Parts: sequence; C-alpha cells; structure tokens
Amino acid sequence: MSDSELSPHEDDAAALVDRICDEFESQWQTGQRPDIEACVASVVEALRERLTSELLRSEILLRATLGELPTRQDYERRFPDRLDVIEEAWISAARIQKKAAPNSKSYKNETPANTDLTIAWSDSSRHESSAAIDIESAGEAASRESNSWIGKRLGVYRLVAEIARGGMGVVYKAVDERLHRTVAIKMILGGQFASPEAVRRFQLEARAAAALDHSGSVPIHEVNAHENAYYYVMSYVDGMSLADRLKAGPLPPLEAAELILTVAEAVGCAHQHQIVHRDLKPGNILIDSEGNPRVTDFGLAKRCDDLDQLTMDGQVLGTPGYMAPEQAAGKSSDCTPATDVYALGAVLYESLCGRPPFDAVSYAEAIELVQEEPAPPPRQHRPEIPRDLETICLKCLNKSPYQRYPNASELADDLRRFLHGERILARPLALWDRVGQWARQRPALATTWVAMSCFYLYHLMRLYLTREVAAGSGESMTVTTTVLGWSLAAWGYQRLLGVNRWNRQVLYAWAATDVLILTLFLLRFDGPSSSYVMGYFVLTAGAALRFRVRLVWLVTGLSVVGYFVLLFDALLRRPDKLPEHHTSIAMFLVGILTIGIVQGLLLVRVRRQIREQAGGSGSNLAGSHHRSSSGVSASRKRVWLKR
Repeated sequence: MSDSELSPHEDDAAALVDRICDEFESQWQTGQRPDIEACVASVVEALRERLTSELLRSEILLRATLGELPTRQDYERRFPDRLDVIEEAWISAARIQKKAAPNSKSYKNETPANTDLTIAWSDSSRHESSAAIDIESAGEAASRESNSWIGKRLGVYRLVAEIARGGMGVVYKAVDERLHRTVAIKMILGGQFASPEAVRRFQLEARAAAALDHSGSVPIHEVNAHENAYYYVMSYVDGMSLADRLKAGPLPPLEAAELILTVAEAVGCAHQHQIVHRDLKPGNILIDSEGNPRVTDFGLAKRCDDLDQLTMDGQVLGTPGYMAPEQAAGKSSDCTPATDVYALGAVLYESLCGRPPFDAVSYAEAIELVQEEPAPPPRQHRPEIPRDLETICLKCLNKSPYQRYPNASELADDLRRFLHGERILARPLALWDRVGQWARQRPALATTWVAMSCFYLYHLMRLYLTREVAAGSGESMTVTTTVLGWSLAAWGYQRLLGVNRWNRQVLYAWAATDVLILTLFLLRFDGPSSSYVMGYFVLTAGAALRFRVRLVWLVTGLSVVGYFVLLFDALLRRPDKLPEHHTSIAMFLVGILTIGIVQGLLLVRVRRQIREQAGGSGSNLAGSHHRSSSGVSASRKRVWLKR
C-alpha cells in the first residue's frame, strides 16, 4: 500500500477505511498475507480503532472462505480490546465452514477468485453466494450467541421463516400475534454487533420506506430495536419478484408499460420526499397475488437534502446492469432523481426485451458499457414494441441525466399518455443524432466506412485533377475493388459480433483482415515506398479502441510482418519500389513498435485502474459481503454479470 493511499486527506473517514480494506482483501485473494497491525499503524490515530475492527472481520472471514482454520486464541492475544469483534466474526466464519464442508472435500482449494461465479444477486436475494455472511442456525444460537431469530419473538411478533438475505439485512416472515396477521420483518445484518455506519444506513432505509404513502410501495408498520438489534416491520407481500416473473420471458408491451407506470408513481412519491432509491431493479420489485408491483429495499437510498451522506464520491454502489453512468462512475454527489429514472428505463427495457440493456462478462466491462455504450433500441430485439414506448425507454437510458426525465413522476406522466393513446412528450432522436448513435454502437464499422469514403473521394479528386485515364492503368478498378471489399468485410464482421461466444475471435479476425487488405493493396501499387504505409500506424493506433491489450499486440505484429512482406516483394520483383534510404525502413519499424508498445501499456494501466476502482467487486465476496454489514460499502458487490 502506498503512503498516498493511507494518508488521511479525504473528508470522509469511512471512504478511506473502505479503500484500505479493499486493498487488504485484494492482497489476500492474490496469495499475500498482509499484516493487520502494519496496516493500522500507517493511518492516523483517529482511524485506527475503526480500521482494526474492519480488518479483523475481513481477515477472519477470508481465512474461513479459503478453508483455513485460524486460531481464535491468537486473535484474542493480539487484539484483547476487540473481543466483541472477534466473537462476531467467529460466528460467521464457523457458519461459512459448516456450509462448505458437505458440499465439496476440495473446498479448501477453492477461493472466490477462481470459482465460476455468475453473480446474479440482483435477480434473487434468495440465491446469494455461500461466501456471504451467514448467521448460525437456531440450534447453535444458545452456545454461540448467534444472531438467528427463527422461532423467537420480537415483542408481539413471532419469527417463523427467513425470506431473503442481502447486504444490509435479513428479512423474516413473522406473525403479528396481537392483530393475527402475517408481516415481514427486516433486521439489520450483524444484530447487536452492527457498526454505527450500518445502523445509520439501516435507519435511513427505514425512514425512506416509511415516508412513502403509495400503493406501489410496501407499508411500514413499526421501527424498533430489540436488545440493540434494529428492525422494522412491514406488510407481507405474497407473490414473486419481477425478476422471477421475467424468467418466463418478456412481458407484453402494454403490460410492461402499466407495470412500470405503477412503479414510477411509487418512486415519484419518494422523489417528492427528496429520496433517491439508487438500487431499482427487477429483484427489488415485488408483484403481489393480484399482479400489483411493489417497490422494496431502500438499503442504498439517499436523501437529496442530507449534506451528511454515508456514501462519498468514489464508492460504486448499486447494480451495474441498472446503474446510471454517473452512479457507475462513483459520483455519489451527482445521484439525483434522474438516476432512478435511468434504472426504471433499464427495468422497462428488460421487461420488454427479456434482457438488460447491457450484457457483460466482467465487472469492469459492465461499468464501461454503462458509461460509454448506448443501449440498443428495444425494437432491435422485439420489432412489435410500439415506437412511442421505445422512445420513452431510450429517453430514460440517455447517458446525460439532463436529457432524461427529471424525476419518476414525469416518466409516469409520459407512460400514462402512451397508454391513453395521447401524444408523448419524449421525442425520437433527430436524424443526425440517430446517425451518431448508430456510429457509437458500431465504432469500427463506422470508422471503416468513413475512411473508405474519404479515400475514394480523394482518389476521384486525384483522377480529376491529374486528368488520368483509369482504364489504361487499372488503378481505378483496384481502388474501387479495395474500397468495396474492405467495406463489405467490415460489415460482415460487424454482423458476426452479434454472436456473443465468438466476439473475441471475430475481433482478432477482423483486425488481421484489415492488415491483410492494406498489405494486398500496397503490393498492387508502390509497395514499401508508398505513402499509404501510414495506414499501418492508423490500424495499430485504432486497435486500442477495442480495449484489448492482446489485440494491440496482434495488430502491431501483423503490421511489422506486412511491411516486411512489402520489402521482400520489392527486393525480388521491383527494386525501384524500395525506400530510397535505409533510415526510412528503420524509422517505420521504430515508429510502429513504439505506437504498439505505448498503446498496449496504456491499456494495461487503464484496465488496472478500472479494476481498482471496482474494488475487486467480482472476487472479494467474503470480505465485501461482510463489510457491507458494517455499512462501509453496503451493496457495492451486487452485480449482474452474465457469462
């Protein structure tokens, strides 16, 4: 860890502690064994108590996840003033090892980094990874002081079953024995051991949910604490989540519009109370037995008028498949009601198409797609979707928050106009904007076609100015064939990119074909002495736009090979086409290699920075889920990643 990372120049202590813990966990996942005392000694005195507790929890859970058997007495000897933290972590660690033991004898050799985790926490909190924090069963509660409440009472409520478990708390099904009704109770994760940050975030969630008075929300009946374990009581929704419903396929367009209309009205009510949800997704929308949607889980909610926020800039909270670009960039201060509008657009998109706007194979790619790539039009997947509904959806998914609906109520109004057959306020993109969007979705194809058009226009102008006769030299035919062939090849490869499993192979084949066509074209004309050899530099530099380091190395190597082919051809057949000075050859090779190496190294650095910004979200499940219970980085690890 660098000194700059450990120096307390940040306004919020929780953000600094979270960052140090992320790096601590990352070192553990790579096989290192960082020392807690050394990490704590590197920060100012005011942060040491909090940091010690967080690192203790992380290390104990990480060792349990890796299948190790740490010695409790050793921790108690090293940290005699942290016995409560050790006890809490030990309970969770014991549960992790207990769940892992019957599943696989080789579990000790499996880590969250090398298991095939298709993380779909956002779809169903019931199927969270076994590496997440768990509380011991009721049978072990007496001896372990477990936080399990099954079969126990909270005042007039008797807890009968666990419904769901997430990063902030556990939801139980309970019976109100006074009013003889079924309710749901959400209890803070960690119980009486929860940190002050977790308690405060939990209380904010309860206040946010209780502030809503809409049929599309879940009513809150009571907020209370029992033995310092905070909980709140809400109505029990007997039904399924929208995520479960969408497993059967997309909704009919009108049904999807009506459903999102109700959800948008409920979220609009939250916006009127200055509350931003920040984690809207199908898994957080329940559908009751009558088919009515209900918005739940305000665990990441933020008050727009609260200057003392728990989440600081740099923290990435939410679910990448439904995050707005400003949220994916970690700009908490920029999260406004328009952030929820983006998420509602993503939910509407998935309800219409049966898939989220973006599919990714890694956390970093998911963040990149959300921030950089426009969402494909829904009608591209289902042509029967009404154009006005597509326009509403795409307006919600605009990269700029200023181009979206300002709040969920405005979205609800436009959906209502659509359902009533009235003229919607959202307008389709202008022709030039649609062309720009098309080009952003297909940058390589658009660049190739623009380059070929410019090259052909240059060729025609040259013929006109020099009064050359194309029929005599055959140059015009060669240029025309090259332009058409290159353009068609680019179009074909772009079509193949739609087959996800072939994407990498298609990109490599496309890059190799570009170099091959350029080399064949140069063989027909002036060979290595042609000014068109600069095309190799363009191809090498452009390869970096694909954000793949190996692709840059491939294009660089093929360009060097192509240039040597030109040299050998000129040496054997056309000595007059060799460069006049040997320094020209040396300068070309130095130039092409320099561009390739610099571009590749820059890509390596950028990709590393993205992974660090992501905080190891895809791999550090044990520590991250645990720390989410302490409220430092609540749901950063809730990710939709499709493999």
